[in-house]
Amino acid sequence: MIAAAILCATALAVAPSDSLELPKTMGSHANDVAWESPRSLLIATERGVFRFSTGDHTSSQVLAGSALPDGLPDPQAIASDGATLVAASLRAYGGFSLRMRDQKRLIAQRTLKFVATDVAVRGPRVCVIGAITSGAGSGANAAAFCGAVDDAWIDYKPLHQLRNGEQGRKVLGTASWGVAGSIAAAADGSVDVVTGAEPGVYRYDASGRLLEVLGRELDQYVIDSRPEVVMRFANDVVNRYRLLLNAQPIVDDLVVTPRGPALIVRSVEKESVRWDLVWPRRDGGAAPPVRLGIDRIGPFGHLRCAASGTSLACVGSMPPRGEAASIETAQRWPHLWLFKLQ
Repeated sequence: MIAAAILCATALAVAPSDSLELPKTMGSHANDVAWESPRSLLIATERGVFRFSTGDHTSSQVLAGSALPDGLPDPQAIASDGATLVAASLRAYGGFSLRMRDQKRLIAQRTLKFVATDVAVRGPRVCVIGAITSGAGSGANAAAFCGAVDDAWIDYKPLHQLRNGEQGRKVLGTASWGVAGSIAAAADGSVDVVTGAEPGVYRYDASGRLLEVLGRELDQYVIDSRPEVVMRFANDVVNRYRLLLNAQPIVDDLVVTPRGPALIVRSVEKESVRWDLVWPRRDGGAAPPVRLGIDRIGPFGHLRCAASGTSLACVGSMPPRGEAASIETAQRWPHLWLFKLQ
């Protein structure tokens, strides 16, 4: 009922200030985006990470999609504070940190003991959403970890512990669904965490102390973690979307805005995929959502976004109708949308 009320209450919408297909020279899959400067984006594709000018739309490669340690194959998550680029590849079980001013590699790592699905960076500190896959010990219920930019992720210290233990870990174990969670760092060093395993946005200060939990009652975004559901859709991608991911609103990403942390919420209405900006509140609920002016043909499609002040950049795919219904082709139409928030 809460989910229906929130989505039906959508009265506000924001149209993109720019909407463009990314050049094929950058790649065929837009995986993630980060702001490098007010007029420069970093965009991850299967070919690596590219700098993209929002002014003249030119691009240049910053990180190659080659094998570690010289590059990072198929980076799916990136973050930048303008000085450092951090990238993670779920498929390559790898991570990469790069100092932007001189292109110096800070760390290139590959480990099967730790799988990261989202990253955040602010100054010398990196935080990641991830799961320890072996020898977890006290970190068994941890979903977010932080450490120095040049330290191995397996040595990072837990930041956020799942409140629902084993049930939550089952959701994080399905990271390939793209719903494990998101993490974002603010200018003051505070870190916001949301997972698909539990409701709420958990806010931590720069020292790792929990400040508050916003949107505690937004449990409509929690993915079903029953073992039979996980097993049923383990290899059935089409029905994973049609019968699970498209049957409820889910959180695609988390961004920090002047109004506070906001969720990028994905929903499907008849074969159209749409996204809302949702600001969780201290009282447990959420402010009225703002619909992003993107209408994508379903059943597939996700959005990754980054905010810098009132500027919001989002990447995803915008396939023609004939290509949208096939998982093999639906993501091969990389697109960028820019928004100006109020």
